[in-house]
Amino acid sequence: DETIGWIYQYFNSQEERKKMRAESQAPRNSRELAVRNQFFTPRYVVEFLTDNTLGRIWYEMTQGKTSLVGSCRYLVRRPNEIFLAKGEEAPDTDAEAHESLSQEELLKQPVYIPFRALKDPRNIRMLDPACGSMHFGLYAFDLFEKIYEEAWQLETELGPNKLERPKKFKPLQDSFADFAEFQKAIPKLIIEHNIHGVDIDPRAVQIAGLSLWQRAHRAWHQMGVKPGDRPGIKKSNIVCAEPMPGEKEMLKEFTSTLHPPVLGQLVETIFDKMELAGEAGTLLKIEEEIASTISMAKDEFNQEILRSKEEEGFLPGMAPKRQPTLFDFAELPDDTNFWDTAEKRILNELKNYADRAESDDGQKRLFAQDAAKGFAFIDLCRKRFDVVLMNPPFGAPADSAKGYLKKTYANHVQDLYCLFIERGMKMSLSSNIGAITSSSFLKYNDYSSFRKCLLNKNLIDELLDLGWGVLDDAYVSAAAYVLSQSDTIHWVFTDYKRIEKKEEQLLSDIFAIHKGNKNPYLYFVEHQLFNKIDSSPFCYSFPADFFKWVETSKKLIDLTENNGIGAGPHNFFFRLHWEVDKRDLKVHGRWPMLPNGGQFSPYYRSNNLVIDWRQKGEFIKEHLRKKYPYLKGNVGIKIQREDMYFREGITYGKKTDRYNAQYMPRNCIPSFEGIAIYPKDNNDIMWILAYLNTRFVAYYLNLTSGLHKNSIYLDRLPLPDLNDSKKNELANRGREIFKLTKTFNMLFETDNSYNREAVISQIKNFDSFKSLLLWISQTELKIATLNEEIENITIADIPIAENIKNEIYEDQGSLYFENANDVKRQALGTPKNFGISDLLADMKSEQKFEFSNFTSKYCIPAEKIFWLQQYLLSLALGVWVDRETKGIYSLGDDTENSLDITLSNLLDMEFKGLKDFKLLEIDDRESISKNLTNNKFFEYHYREYSASNRNAPIYWPLQTPSRSYTIWVYYHRLTAQTLYTCVNDFVDPKLKVVTEDLTDLHNKSTRSSTEEKDLAKLTDLEAELKDFRDELLRIAKFWKPNLNDGVQITAAPLWKLFQRRQWQKKLKETWENLEKGEYDWAHLACSIWPERVLEKCHTDRSLAIAHDVEDDFWEEIEVPVIRRGKDTEKTKQEWQPRKLSETQVRDLIRQIIETGQSSR
Repeated sequence: DETIGWIYQYFNSQEERKKMRAESQAPRNSRELAVRNQFFTPRYVVEFLTDNTLGRIWYEMTQGKTSLVGSCRYLVRRPNEIFLAKGEEAPDTDAEAHESLSQEELLKQPVYIPFRALKDPRNIRMLDPACGSMHFGLYAFDLFEKIYEEAWQLETELGPNKLERPKKFKPLQDSFADFAEFQKAIPKLIIEHNIHGVDIDPRAVQIAGLSLWQRAHRAWHQMGVKPGDRPGIKKSNIVCAEPMPGEKEMLKEFTSTLHPPVLGQLVETIFDKMELAGEAGTLLKIEEEIASTISMAKDEFNQEILRSKEEEGFLPGMAPKRQPTLFDFAELPDDTNFWDTAEKRILNELKNYADRAESDDGQKRLFAQDAAKGFAFIDLCRKRFDVVLMNPPFGAPADSAKGYLKKTYANHVQDLYCLFIERGMKMSLSSNIGAITSSSFLKYNDYSSFRKCLLNKNLIDELLDLGWGVLDDAYVSAAAYVLSQSDTIHWVFTDYKRIEKKEEQLLSDIFAIHKGNKNPYLYFVEHQLFNKIDSSPFCYSFPADFFKWVETSKKLIDLTENNGIGAGPHNFFFRLHWEVDKRDLKVHGRWPMLPNGGQFSPYYRSNNLVIDWRQKGEFIKEHLRKKYPYLKGNVGIKIQREDMYFREGITYGKKTDRYNAQYMPRNCIPSFEGIAIYPKDNNDIMWILAYLNTRFVAYYLNLTSGLHKNSIYLDRLPLPDLNDSKKNELANRGREIFKLTKTFNMLFETDNSYNREAVISQIKNFDSFKSLLLWISQTELKIATLNEEIENITIADIPIAENIKNEIYEDQGSLYFENANDVKRQALGTPKNFGISDLLADMKSEQKFEFSNFTSKYCIPAEKIFWLQQYLLSLALGVWVDRETKGIYSLGDDTENSLDITLSNLLDMEFKGLKDFKLLEIDDRESISKNLTNNKFFEYHYREYSASNRNAPIYWPLQTPSRSYTIWVYYHRLTAQTLYTCVNDFVDPKLKVVTEDLTDLHNKSTRSSTEEKDLAKLTDLEAELKDFRDELLRIAKFWKPNLNDGVQITAAPLWKLFQRRQWQKKLKETWENLEKGEYDWAHLACSIWPERVLEKCHTDRSLAIAHDVEDDFWEEIEVPVIRRGKDTEKTKQEWQPRKLSETQVRDLIRQIIETGQSSR
């Protein structure tokens, strides 16, 4: 039966799901909602939740005297359980006395189980409100079989009146002749009375019904009951949540037959209310909607009776005019009992309508049947259940249901799984719920109201924090938990996030708990302690005294101000810092740095991104005003805390499971991913930075915030009570780590701190790559030592037990310096990280690595890399030194412009006497030329100069298709004359030599085989060079590069001349988008299509700013301030397009094009 569930999960392909998510973040309809949430619940989770809800109910009803104790493998039983008798109260629990108990002692405390009366099993209802293929129901079927069998025995032993049951049920032994007949009826009884399920996907409902039907027949097969002797199953309680049938004419025909007429109006109202059933499912409180509608009609009816009595005192025609009513009460008797049976009347009329439909009128019959299915959903929603089990959908609801859900569940988190839990509480008799959902509610601030609900109602019995990879392909960290209303003080949490074999471990732990043995990741937490931390995150591993310390300690917000995100406009306002003119990177320059998070890098991170902040961001702001006109000029949606820009502080990446922070210099604007912290006193920056990079902070934030660490979580971060002396100690050590970490980055050209002179002087101090590695490791050791001192200073003032300190260390591990690791990778010539990167960073490790004994077995097999070639190329092109160069070199020519000759000479000049240094293995001209021709070096350079979803190589190999001829061009030396220079100084001389060589070969009367090959080769080269020359000249006519456009747009017209396929494809797409007008903000677009772009500048001020023609097309005028349609008699300045005729606009555009500049 379970196989069907797996088939259902994978019925829709991964490609289809990815496409849905790419097109819309939220489900757009019921089908998408169903497809996106087809995740099969693991069997052990199903058993755990069912055992501790349905199984526990029967366990408590029988006071532990049930065979379920043996068959419910995951039923949690405490070592000292005491069942209370009817009317008996549990003794009061002294919460303060429990505070001094250890976790082991808490496990062994008496657990008083309230008396629970035995129920007739036919009246024990289980619901899965988002049932899918009914995995929960299948396992519940197993338990119900045993419950029925034991109920028969209990009725025999205790008498029929000991089992509570509604009047419609006779005692079991009065309903069946003997146990054999009763046993044969059990599968039928379970399906007809006990197991209920709802889904919005009709396929799921069919599969769920089929799987239960198969399960019933498996039970009969095991009993030996032949197919012909098996009882017929007349109905099941698996229903589809979908709208009522949409045939309006048939609805009108049906309602017109109903008497009194108000009955038909009620039917029409119900049909309307059911419109959202397909998107909302059981979240649609249809029973309340119907009750509200009937109540409203009843009130109107009563008012109508009163008005009729009042009219009796007036002469005919003299009574006050009646107000119109929503309902027609004609033919309705005064007997108000009608309202108590209204729904039953409607269902009976539907059945009669279907029966009256002629046999050949299938459409009417289908209408009635579909309507009856809708009423089956309504009927299920009106029931109340002993157990609710679910693996509900998570995330945003379908667009069409958002309004209803936000209104109906106004005080709840608008994540589907939270709404399903809330709905489950209403639909269950005592909030007895077993669910597996996302674990986001444990920590995230957005879920604080959901946590408060759980805390106020004291609902959690047991919770398994399962982590990632539990719900198959779902990208979600999961938790499985059991809720019920109880008086317990302590909630039970088990942390399985790092347990690989969760199923086996869970079984073992449940057995151990019953024996009184506690595992290290089992926690008993007094739930009210959670309220001592802002937003009440369920950080269950904290000890009680720690919660009290957090409550009373100072918070980070006390020493900082206005922390948070900064600017987050469209990414076409971003560049990588090596794409733009370095003179514009200064404070308040056009291109300030944009901290945007990144890999783990405590204390220091090179900020690769810069943002276009010309005119104090007016270019960006105007773009936002045009894009979001409904915000009426408020750009706060993307530009926040502008008054804090360019202020010294601290930054960190929002999305991380290993929190780390970096120093933020003044020339920065924080982003939406790179969040800023601003200490009120700049003297506090370094000690706060040191504290933020401790393992404790990373551990604490993981427990209180989850993966996304928004500023609100940092604001609440507790601070240790440090005196000035300790703050200075932290600041000094933090400052030293910052300096040491920065030295690693100085070796990389793309780093903000790169310094050519410092790099060369540093490298020349090493006589071999072993000494370089030793220096790196010694520096790592210094950093690790300083960090341990910081850890010890901070942790000394925080009340954490030794076992929690060990847990923090295990959770966060040793420091990992990615940048230092990159240096090792470069020095060893390996494409991947150094194989033993963290040897000396882990202060607890006794193993020491002697670099004097270094052998190749300690690293990944070497592959030639190009760090040195890139450095030499940068020297040749004049990047780091002031060389007289146009930034253009050819390759393979025996001339002064030949790049391979230039690099070979530079190698001798820069690194003379260091021939044993590993980096210098590529010191011969042949290997340099080969790597520069076959694009292996460009592959390396392209990768190194790509970051933050931008590709920005600055050394360009312009090549013929066969790569037989290459010209290297330096991006920062580009001008409108560059391509002409390539032709005149490089291609034409090369073409002349090739043509002459060809002429000589052609003039020979006889040629050797070698000469024939040369002839063919030169013929092809000549043809390629001519095409190459033609393409350069074609582009040169319109190409006017501007570095502010960035590398990709600047290179786009040259896409045919790049032979790296991925880069060529990207540039071709960019060029096509340029042609379409998608990048008209680019200077290149304006230089190629000036009429098109400048015309747009008259309607789009952001484009006018981009092309420095704002004053030509726009003017700032004084306008009245209007609020709520009224003139406030105040004025403001507002930019508006100049009032220009079409002729004036054309003349203005012509003038700008001819002069090449603004007319003003």
